[in-house]
Amino acid sequence: MKYVRISILTLLVLVLVLELGLRWLGFHNFPLYKEDSQYEYIQRADQDLFIYRNHFFTNSYGMRSQPVSSSKRKILLIGDSVLNGGNLVPNENLASTLLENSINGYFNTDSFQVLNISAGTWGPDNGMAFIQKHGDFDADLICLVYNSHDAGDTMEFNKVVGVELQKPDKNESLATIAFFKRMVLPRISTFLHKEEPASSKKMVSELNPGWTFFYELSNQKGIPLIVYLHATQEEAHNKRYDQEGQKIIEFCNRNNIRMVMDINKQSDDLFVDYIHLNSEGQKMITDILFPEIISQFEVASN
Repeated sequence: MKYVRISILTLLVLVLVLELGLRWLGFHNFPLYKEDSQYEYIQRADQDLFIYRNHFFTNSYGMRSQPVSSSKRKILLIGDSVLNGGNLVPNENLASTLLENSINGYFNTDSFQVLNISAGTWGPDNGMAFIQKHGDFDADLICLVYNSHDAGDTMEFNKVVGVELQKPDKNESLATIAFFKRMVLPRISTFLHKEEPASSKKMVSELNPGWTFFYELSNQKGIPLIVYLHATQEEAHNKRYDQEGQKIIEFCNRNNIRMVMDINKQSDDLFVDYIHLNSEGQKMITDILFPEIISQFEVASN
């Protein structure tokens, strides 16, 4: 009987230590999402937490940015999970934050704000709907950060918030439960089924309407539009964007839209998977976009 009590006590201590360790990592407090009738979903507003020890916060619009300042000049970075960074990149290492610091440092001012308008699997039409709902924040420049998959993939308004693990609408009462659901069960399922994941990519003939929307918006406002086309690992290895990426390139060339690419600047150590970037990858985006944005403002001032 004594050994049974010791075993139970030991198990309880181990469970408690596991729970406390997982809470330290933030498994009890993942960033939450909300549905939206116009642009499907976005991170909930005004969150401030640590996940995997990475600082994650949103402003009143659900952007991974500081509160929108009415007195600063705005640069809009609009994109999907690559720009958003997810849970593995802290806010201070996002391309939007790094760009804001670099631009203000270059001009020796604090008058520029770079807004990160993004969410996982967003396409240009999600960004379009966000701007249509909230306005363009009197932007001085717009930059779209997308990849070949976003050529024509449009909103579907499927139920994903509270269904997909990556878009929770509430947290578990115990971090241990969240760990089991997020880390253990998916791996067990993969091991048992041994199936290749279905591709979420759509092969389409028409471009997402968001591309034309932002082109026309930039013309109406008389402000620069930059398209940053992010390559997947496969595209980087092949040194060529796939046929959907070629459609984006053709659209930009046809409309004289300034386009920048990272296909020749990538290395595998910048990725966390086949497409998403780590903090060093976010710095790569910054290094590519910084001179492009600076040149646009210097041209405008001459």
